[in-house]
Amino acid sequence: MKSRSRRAVIFALALSFAAVLRADDLDTLLSRPPSASLTADDASRRIEMMRALAASHPDRADEIEAYLIPFVRATQPPPPAPTPTPVPPVAKAKPMLLIRQPDGTMAIMRATSYRKQGEVVIITSANGSRAVLQALTVVGELPWFSDQELASGAVDLKIVVDRYEAFAKAMPGLRPVLGVETARLRKLRQAREADASAKQSAAQSRFAAATDTVYRPGAGYTTAALARLLLAAEKARNEMPGFAAKIDGWAAPFREHFAKLLAGQSFRNGAWVSNAEMTREAHEKRQAAFLDGLDYQLGTEPFPARAVRRLVRIPLAGAVLALAAGAGLAIFARRRKFLRVAGVILLTVTPLVTAAGFFLATRDPGLLPATIPMADEQPLVRILAQAAGLDDGNAAARKISEGTLNSFLARHVRLVAGAEEPVNARQSLIVRLLPGRLAVFEMIRSMGLSWIVRIDVECRPADARPTLALIGAKIGALDCPAAFASELWKNLEPQFAAILSASRLDGRFAIQNPGDGIVELKPLAKAAPAAR
Repeated sequence: MKSRSRRAVIFALALSFAAVLRADDLDTLLSRPPSASLTADDASRRIEMMRALAASHPDRADEIEAYLIPFVRATQPPPPAPTPTPVPPVAKAKPMLLIRQPDGTMAIMRATSYRKQGEVVIITSANGSRAVLQALTVVGELPWFSDQELASGAVDLKIVVDRYEAFAKAMPGLRPVLGVETARLRKLRQAREADASAKQSAAQSRFAAATDTVYRPGAGYTTAALARLLLAAEKARNEMPGFAAKIDGWAAPFREHFAKLLAGQSFRNGAWVSNAEMTREAHEKRQAAFLDGLDYQLGTEPFPARAVRRLVRIPLAGAVLALAAGAGLAIFARRRKFLRVAGVILLTVTPLVTAAGFFLATRDPGLLPATIPMADEQPLVRILAQAAGLDDGNAAARKISEGTLNSFLARHVRLVAGAEEPVNARQSLIVRLLPGRLAVFEMIRSMGLSWIVRIDVECRPADARPTLALIGAKIGALDCPAAFASELWKNLEPQFAAILSASRLDGRFAIQNPGDGIVELKPLAKAAPAAR
C-alpha cells in the first residue's frame, strides 16, 4: 500500500509539473544520462515521472521511451546465469537380430533381450513373447529404438544409419530388409535437421531484420528516427534473448548518437560539437557580421553649391560697389574735398576689410584641439553590440569620451561622394563634447582652398536622446551668416540621425546631455510583459 501511495504521489506531482513544463525544460531532462550508480528505486521514479510527462508531450513519446531504456533495464532483475543446454538422456539401444531363414532369405527380429544357451538362442521379442532359435541362424545384431526414443532426440540417427548401411553393404542379402528401416531413419534424420535449420534460419533472419540499418555518423539522424530504431531493437532484444549481446553491440553507436543529440550536440565535419561550442560559433559569426556592419556613410558634399555662391556673392558685390564708388568719388569729385576723401577711404578700407575677412576665415576656429582626440573605440563598439542584441547581459550606464567617439568616427564612418564629384567636398570631421552642447569641426575643400568650419549645436534634454538645435557656425574665426549656418546643419543633422538610427543605440540607451569631453549613456528600462 505504501508503494502504491508513493507512486500515486509521484504521478500526481509529475502531471502537475508537466502542465507547466516547456519544451526546452523537457530537453534539459532528456539530456541527463543515467548515472553509473543508478539504483532500481531511482530508475523507477524517473520512469514514472518521464512517462507522466509524455502525456503532455505526445509528439515526444518515442524519444522519452527510448531515453528510458537504460532505466527500464535497471528495474529488471539481473539475467540468470547461463545454463548449459540440457542434453537429453542417451537412449539405451535394444538388440535387433539378423536371422537367416531356412529358405536362405534374411529377416530381422526386434528383441528386448536375448541369451545364448548351448546351441540355441532364447529371445524375448519386443511384444513380450519368447522365441528359441538355432544359434547358427542368428548372423548379426544391430541396435534399434522405439518411435518415442527416436522422436526425443536422444538417439544419434547418423550413427545408426551408418551402421545399417554398413551391414547392408557387407551382407547384400540384408539390403531388402534393412533398406526400408534405413530409409525411415534417414527421412527422420533429415526432418530433424531441416527443423533445426529452419529455426536457426528464422532466428538469424529476425536478427538480421532487426539490425539491418548500418550506422553512418554523418547520415543526419533525428532524435525521433533514432528513438524508433532503438525501441524496435529493444523489442527484438526482449524477444530473442540469445541475440541480446549482438543486438546491444549493434545498437551501441545509435544509442550514443541519440544521447549526444539529446545533450544538444551536433555532428559536423566528422566530429561532435557541443552545444556550448555551437553557441560560441554562432555568437562569433553574429559578432563578425556585426563588425562588418559597422560601416556608416557620410556624404562628402557639406552644403549646396548655391549656398556658397550666396555667401560669396554679397560680400564681393559690396566690395566691388565700394571700390567703384570710391574710384568715382576720387576721380570725379576733385572739387569737393569731403567726397574725394570719402572715395579715397573706400578705395583704401574695402581691400583691407576684404583681406581681414579672408584672414579670419582661414584661421583656426576657437575650441579646435591642437591634436584630434583619439582613444580606444572598443567601449563604444561593445555598447553598440549590446544595442544590437549580441550581449544579453544587463546593460549598465556607460560614459563615452570624445576620444572614443572620434576614434569610432574615423574608423567606421566613410565619406562617400555622390554620382558626380562635388564642387565643395567634406574631407574630415571631428566632434568635441562640451557642457550642454556639441562643436562639430569639418575640413572642407572649396574654391581651391581648405577651410575649417565649426558648427555649434545645443543639446536640449529629451527622453531617449537630446534634441539638437543649431546655435551658429564659423568659417575659421569668422562668424557665418545665419542662412549659411542653417545650410550646413541641414546637411549634417539628418545624416547624424540616420547613423544613430542604424546603430540602434537610442533603442537601448538614453543619451544624456554631454559634459566636458564626455557623454553618458543610460540603459532604458525594459517594457514589462503584457498581462495574460
